[in-house]
Amino acid sequence: MGVPTSGALSLRNIARERLYGNYGGGGTITGAVAMYDLLNGGNSGGSGNTYPAINGGTGNVSPNGSMESWYGYCQNWVGYYGPYSGYEYTRNFPPPCNTPGGVGWLGPYNYYANEECTDFSDPLNNGWSLNVTTLYDSNSQPCSGGTVSPWASKKIVVYFAGGTNPNVSVNTNSSGVITSVDICP
Repeated sequence: MGVPTSGALSLRNIARERLYGNYGGGGTITGAVAMYDLLNGGNSGGSGNTYPAINGGTGNVSPNGSMESWYGYCQNWVGYYGPYSGYEYTRNFPPPCNTPGGVGWLGPYNYYANEECTDFSDPLNNGWSLNVTTLYDSNSQPCSGGTVSPWASKKIVVYFAGGTNPNVSVNTNSSGVITSVDICP
């Protein structure tokens, strides 16, 4: 369970989130809790525990030291690209970006991309790292009781709904890792 998104926050419970990924849950916190250590990891600020690095996964909260900046932070956040905002059934993409059911399509749908995937000034280098970046099916994070599943062995058409910039198809392997990004005609 991540840090709540509203209400009063406890420094000790933030420490539990940082150490155990369980705000307000179990887990022993030893001695003092220094905000410096919560933000920077380690214990050089005088904390009784040694904290891991901040989880700066895509879409996670980036705390800055104020208590309110921790709202919604999740130590177990999974960095991902998405969630995608909708489906498009009627757009006609020629190969290699076929519409659902076309030759080479691994489906199941064409996806609209959110702002994290629409830097079409440079579609082959817009935040994705080949053989590194994993695409996930949604933002149902473990910290909110959900699970995420990789988009395994998919061809996902990501497009800009207007303008003259190219559309792209993203191919993933069996682990959901992007193996290629191709410009669509």
